[in-house]
Amino acid sequence: MYGIPHDEGCIVKFDPTNPDTTSTVGEETKGGFNCGNSVLGGDAYIYAVNMYGQVLKVDTTRNNYTWIGDRIYARRVWWGEPIVGFDKCIYGHQ
Repeated sequence: MYGIPHDEGCIVKFDPTNPDTTSTVGEETKGGFNCGNSVLGGDAYIYAVNMYGQVLKVDTTRNNYTWIGDRIYARRVWWGEPIVGFDKCIYGHQ
């Protein structure tokens, strides 16, 4: 299970096969991720969008994350639940 926090600076990883341990993913970031909920893509990466329109891509095999694209909104936008479409694209609504 992966927890992508809104206001905190690290992604939490919990492995239910080792319930005594939690860890973090990638480097800590200042100011939090500002993301809503996430979704597992068809390529096995976890994706979430932040309130400025950037996409967070979590690589669970390499235990890190990257940001895709630049901010496309200057103001904060709250996104709804992401879904994977039949075309394997990820959609969100505001």
